Amino acid sequence: MGTIRRVLNMQLGAASMDAWLSRWACIVTGACLPVLVLAILPKHGVAGSELVGALLASLLAAGLLWLFGNEAYRIHTLHNEQAIPWRLRRTELLAHFIGLPAVLIGGAVIVNAGGSIAWSMTVGMLLVAAYAGGLCLGCASTLSHMRVSEQQG
Repeated sequence: MGTIRRVLNMQLGAASMDAWLSRWACIVTGACLPVLVLAILPKHGVAGSELVGALLASLLAAGLLWLFGNEAYRIHTLHNEQAIPWRLRRTELLAHFIGLPAVLIGGAVIVNAGGSIAWSMTVGMLLVAAYAGGLCLGCASTLSHMRVSEQQG
């Protein structure tokens, strides 16, 4: 149990592990999405317009993941400094509770729809982008609530 506690309280640089992991997991995942599209779709001989559509969807998802990673880093850092209490993080957590089931249900629909690989990847990237966008809005709400409570206090 002591080892688990030490690992969870580990710090990588000035930031806590949860802040560092939030930022870099989103950034690396976002960077991999366009690479994934460019690695898979040309091998299946998709049309140029389908490739461009999937690539644009992956770039949108990558940008939103980058934004979310940076917002999550700020929130985790502020939370670890006790600057943001859990009660101000309601909308951020609500975004997870709404977005994750939506992505899982959407993913199941994509798998069962049996469309082309380009269609599946494009819709999948748009689902990831919608989820990341919702999380960005939740994080922005948390940060704005923090600013309002600072001004009132």
